[in-house]
Amino acid sequence: MQGLNTRTSDARCMQAARFIEHQVASDPSVAEIAAEIIEHNARLRTAAVNLDEAEMQRLIARAQSLRSAVELKKSMRLIGSGLVARRNGSRASSAFSLLFPKGYAGFARLQGPRLLDEATRLDRMIRASSDTTVQKVVAKNGDELAAAISAAEAAVQALDAAIVAEEQAKEVFQQVKSEWLGAYYRAQRAFEGRFSEERSLAETYFVRFRTRRKSSDDGNPSSTNGSTGNSTAGLAGDSMIGLAGTAMNGSAGASMDDSETADSDELSQAATL
Repeated sequence: MQGLNTRTSDARCMQAARFIEHQVASDPSVAEIAAEIIEHNARLRTAAVNLDEAEMQRLIARAQSLRSAVELKKSMRLIGSGLVARRNGSRASSAFSLLFPKGYAGFARLQGPRLLDEATRLDRMIRASSDTTVQKVVAKNGDELAAAISAAEAAVQALDAAIVAEEQAKEVFQQVKSEWLGAYYRAQRAFEGRFSEERSLAETYFVRFRTRRKSSDDGNPSSTNGSTGNSTAGLAGDSMIGLAGTAMNGSAGASMDDSETADSDELSQAATL
């Protein structure tokens, strides 16, 4: 009977959980010996859903942080353009050079805390300036800059919190997965004990993943064995693949080609923005 381990992808663990649930549901006589793994299946699915949500919240927080950075840079440029407009379009004034020693390029590529530091420096300097031109610019655009700084600070804090929450969700999922693997192994032994005189029957309750190698004629002689990633996004609600014909029939177990599981196995974590 095929075993799973900590290197088994999260996608395949979720598929194995759904498979045994389906088989047990069709055979109430094994409900008692399957009770533990069914309970752990539920825990695994809950942990997967929580991790999926934490990943999504981190992605949203990242997007909001990037948007707030764009708005903050616009507000900083408004200060500069206000000074330039009052100097007949010239950046040669001492005030502009003091506030923007590297021009707009000095903060164009900055993000997160570094951008906030630069924006705070600018805000502090313009409010402390006695230059009448600077004071006019502050009167017109100073509040907008201050509001953009506050919004960016909140976005950075939200992103930091979302990253921490995602890491915690990952740790919880890995712990739950480890416990699930132990329960899955015990379930296999329990079913082997129940069907000791017909081991092939016990195997029908557990999915068997099969690696299918590509021929060298494809131009890619390497074998394919499914994703090695650990994505859980969306898998908690996946329908089971390849269940047809896997009811108790004394076969050597239900196998699943990599081609059948490719859609699930190739789901990867959303790319970090």
